[in-house]
Amino acid sequence: MPALAVGYKEAAIVNRTEMHKSDLCNSTDVEQEARDASQMEAFDYKFLAESIPEILWSAHADGTPHYHNPQWHDYTGLTRDETS
Repeated sequence: MPALAVGYKEAAIVNRTEMHKSDLCNSTDVEQEARDASQMEAFDYKFLAESIPEILWSAHADGTPHYHNPQWHDYTGLTRDETS
């Protein structure tokens, strides 16, 4: 009887007795999916940070600025280089 094998991006019906090693997900696929998810998460964070009306910034432990959203620059009138 066929079994349903569900992958991250697609589903395929395979016969349990005919499943080959190549049908299984290899570690490079998993690593690539993790990298893709991480990049998408970073994109989502940046989109959110630049879309909110509030001023948002972050700094390193020593106080040097790490990130300022556009609202920071609009409010202060300083450029990115002047802020750093």
